[in-house]
This record gives sequence, C-alpha cells and structure tokens, in this order.
Amino acid sequence: VENNHIHHCGRLVSQCAGVWIDQSGRNRVAHNLIHHMPRYGTSIKGGSYGNVPGVTWENHWDYLPARDNLFAYNHIHHVNQDTQDTGAMESFLPGKGNIYDHNLIHDTGNDRFGTQSGLYLDDGSDYFTVTNNVVYGVHGTDGDQCIYAKGVFNVIANNILVVAPSNVSAIRSFTMGGHCDHHTYMHNIIAFEGEMGVLYDFNDWSDDRVSVSDYKLLWKPSGVMALRGGPRDIAGGKSKLAFAPYEKWRAFAGGRYDQHSMEADPLFVEPAKRDYRLKADSPA
Repeated sequence: VENNHIHHCGRLVSQCAGVWIDQSGRNRVAHNLIHHMPRYGTSIKGGSYGNVPGVTWENHWDYLPARDNLFAYNHIHHVNQDTQDTGAMESFLPGKGNIYDHNLIHDTGNDRFGTQSGLYLDDGSDYFTVTNNVVYGVHGTDGDQCIYAKGVFNVIANNILVVAPSNVSAIRSFTMGGHCDHHTYMHNIIAFEGEMGVLYDFNDWSDDRVSVSDYKLLWKPSGVMALRGGPRDIAGGKSKLAFAPYEKWRAFAGGRYDQHSMEADPLFVEPAKRDYRLKADSPA
C-alpha cells in the first residue's frame, strides 16, 4: 500500500482507519498521505487467543498473524477528530515484529475527548520497533501523549517527540490486557512546548518495565523536568501517580537509567514553523 492519498474516510462509521491491517502480516504501508479521519490514520488489529487449547503466554505469538508489517514514510495529520482512547498510528493485539519507521505525525486529536496519542501501542502490542518518527501537535481533553506504549520488548528509539502544552507526557506506559515490560527508550529527542507534561508516565510501575533508557536529548525551557509514577522510592513513597524529579530517576538503582542523556536546546531549524530539522551545531 504505497504512494496513496487517503482522506475524509469514516463519514458513516467512525471506527475506521486510512489503512487497516486485520489479522494480516508482512504488509508494506509506505509513502502515504493520510488525513481527516474520525479515528485512526493506520491500525493493526490482531485477535485474542483466549482459551484455545495448547496456547499459552509463552507461545501465543505463533497464533497471531498480524506480524512483520512495515509502516514507513507516511505523513498523517488531522486524524482522531471524533473519538477517544486512540492514536494516529494504532495497534491492538497484533503479532511480533511490526515496525513504525520514519513517519510524520502531527495535529492529531480533538477538543472533546481524551487519551489521544500520536503512536498508540495498545493492549498486547509486543516486540514493536518505533524509530525515526516525528510527532507533534497531539491534543485532547486529558491523558494525551506523543507515544502510549503497552506490551513487551518494544523499542522506541531515535524519534523526535514534541510534547504539546496540554500533554500529560512524552511517553506513557500501562499494563492492561496483558504484560508491559522490557521497554527500550534510546536516542530520542524530546522537547516540551510548555511547563506541563512529564518525560515518562508510568501508570503502574514494575521493576522490569524499562530495560534500557539512555542517550536522550531533553529540552524543557520552562517548568520542571519530571516523571509521573515510577518506583515508590523516587516519589517519596507516595502513590503510583505521584510526580518525581528527573534527577531522582537518574539516581535510581545506582544510576541504571539515562546516565548519558542530557538537557539542552536541540536547536531545531525553525520550531515555530514546525521545522524540526537540526542545525549543524545541535547538541544531538
């Protein structure tokens, strides 16, 4: 599915996508312009293995055919205009090995509903590779973020995430409908446009949630760099929704995370005009 202009779908039924992959694998969805959708720009749907005899957590991926799909170089904007709990690029119970690479996602969401995301790895979205994407302009009423990642062994690396003033976080994770652990967050550029919003939102922290987090360039010109949730000892023993300074995250577990990450202006070419190329002297 390549080089298409897909727009204004879902006029009769809002549960739709510009490109919808359902129980299908090894598809290539690339160089498409997708815009003005009530719900997803793209979606990968799998299925529940339920109580099928012989199927366990350890082998259930063998029974999910929505695997090894590549979504690359797609330009998606003005989607999720009439729904909630959604993402411009979304997946639900797919198989292993799906890739989101070099996609441009912006101006997604609406002013009536919440839980809006640029990239949404929903329940059971495991072994994803999310690389080289640019996400900005995600907006909704509450609970909004650039990336919402559930599932296991997901790699989120080398992306540019611009956190809008109303967003809760850059990257959010949550265990629901399965496992959520062994995530990798590497080499991302994360810039905040306002004082609100946190780097990570860990709704229900577990010690195996993040395997690696490092080599990021972070920029928040006003407000405090922080995270929400996470280990109780960095949140002062408070609830799982407590806020904690970024410095405590870096000091956690003997410096397990983000020792090589830095806080500095990434020096985008012209962010006011949404030009997120990097100047030659960018610290990135």
